[in-house]
Amino acid sequence: MDQSFVARWTCLSILAIEPTLSHHLVKVSMEDAVSNLANLNLEGHDGTVDDLALQAAARIDEDFKQALESLLKLYSVLFLGPELTEPQVREKLSTDDSRQQIAELQRIHDEADRMQYLDRGIYEAWRNINGVTQKLTSQLPGIRFDNILSDGEPPNFGEALNFLSISPKPLSVLPWQHLQGLCSIAPKLRDIIQPQNTNTNANANANTNTNTNTNTNTNTNTNMNMNTNTNTNTREYRRTLESLKSLVKATDRYNRGLIMESQLARWQDLRDGGGLGVAVELFFITLGKVLPTSTREVSQHDLYIGAFESITYDWEKRKDSHGTQKVILDVAFDLTMRLPELEIPLDADFDCPEDFKVCLLRLLGNILEGQTGPHIDEAVGRLRDVRQHSLGKRQEFAEKVFKVINPHVTHSHGPVSVE
Repeated sequence: MDQSFVARWTCLSILAIEPTLSHHLVKVSMEDAVSNLANLNLEGHDGTVDDLALQAAARIDEDFKQALESLLKLYSVLFLGPELTEPQVREKLSTDDSRQQIAELQRIHDEADRMQYLDRGIYEAWRNINGVTQKLTSQLPGIRFDNILSDGEPPNFGEALNFLSISPKPLSVLPWQHLQGLCSIAPKLRDIIQPQNTNTNANANANTNTNTNTNTNTNTNTNMNMNTNTNTNTREYRRTLESLKSLVKATDRYNRGLIMESQLARWQDLRDGGGLGVAVELFFITLGKVLPTSTREVSQHDLYIGAFESITYDWEKRKDSHGTQKVILDVAFDLTMRLPELEIPLDADFDCPEDFKVCLLRLLGNILEGQTGPHIDEAVGRLRDVRQHSLGKRQEFAEKVFKVINPHVTHSHGPVSVE
């Protein structure tokens, strides 16, 4: 497709979307989404709706983190070493530590049941946004929204892993669906520990006490049932282990960001900041998909820069929204993590041109001027880790973002040296 057409269509679409994000229906939808999340906080905590929503979001993010940690521990037990036979797999899964990880997955699965109504609210809120924007939002390259499955059931383990490992991350995530999907492997792992053919044997033994004629038939049927169960259990065993093997590939791509806290920030930005942060996020996600990597046409760059300046021209009116600040901090962090570390970029990398980085840094500095808060402290902590453990362009940009953010940390933490 002609790159000049793509550039013009993308820029015009973003320019058309940005003013609709402050529509009254969007604001009301986001108010409802925040309230629904706050209502999950059933522990009687005091605070504002935003405080309660943040506590609930943090708890959901902790569940995602714990689920992945339990899965990774089980993966390491089964696959980091010599290939195991079926009895050895059963033995490894029968240890106290493995049983504890399986029990943790089951706990998260069961607790996620009360989030089902939250999924519906999130889905409806983003559907309203797509409607207000005349479905332009969902047509932008790289933009993904979570959908409720047609059968109303959560996705399977593999589907949940694949969705959560999408890069760049989707703008909406339905927590009930994906927590239940991630943890759906727990009962299958328990079945490996204790195969489900014991009842058949027990029933067969009971039936053999009836009479001689039925005894022969029972034995024949029992043998057939046992063979069927053995084949089924073997297939389930292999399918379960194969799905768990896919974990390492998915978690290599998985952005260990705060899924629900980032989503809550978008809702607050759309409720209080007119969607400035979401517009900027749409811009950079789309830019990473449509900007040609083989050619660097100045005319196209000028077009994109013009679009960015147009959607951010009134930042002063919206800078006091903490949701807006959080989203733009997230955009800066996500862009940092997508930049290449190696001289030859990987397929998943986005080698963002320098002029776009400068635009984002300038906006970030403007938005954070005179601002403090725990969301800024947290961003500094995340960037500190990237500075220390990254290479190449990723580390260079992390340093620049860090220098913009660092002066705004609270006195309890204190700005840290950028040397």
